[in-house]
Amino acid sequence: MTSAAIELRHFRDVAPVWDTLISVYAEVRADRLHDPHYSVERYGERLARHASEPGWEAVVGYDGGEAAGYAYGNTIEHGDRYGKRVTPPPASALTEAPTLAPKEMMVRVPWRKTGASRGIHDELLARRTEEQVTSWSTRWRVRERSIGCTSRGDTRTSGRAGRRRTRRF
Repeated sequence: MTSAAIELRHFRDVAPVWDTLISVYAEVRADRLHDPHYSVERYGERLARHASEPGWEAVVGYDGGEAAGYAYGNTIEHGDRYGKRVTPPPASALTEAPTLAPKEMMVRVPWRKTGASRGIHDELLARRTEEQVTSWSTRWRVRERSIGCTSRGDTRTSGRAGRRRTRRF
């Protein structure tokens, strides 16, 4: 399978894509669903919370009618709890700028290493109007540098997730 076959669709309302996101999550995280933090129920709670936040958007990649994967995120606004967890504390000029916070990205096994994840990632960023984006993981840092992002600090995310880095476009 190649990324050329992937159709990328945008969603700003979670209702029409809820079952798809839950299904892909459950398949990708199947080996960790026994852990309460990774359970489908907890994911559903996080998804509902994230989807209710300002600027929520998902991009789902479809190969035919089958979901290959997705990414979603929302806008962090000035005074948001996220900005309060950044180390070192960012200058107010940085926190006053709207920031995209990617929250989840999942790609099913048949579409891994095909470019699908990069296509989904880039499509999520392409239409956003925020001046900054937080980084979701170390492996994306090389990609982010290649599109002109620079580091502005680290923040500890909630739960068991690792660190995120604030990036400026």
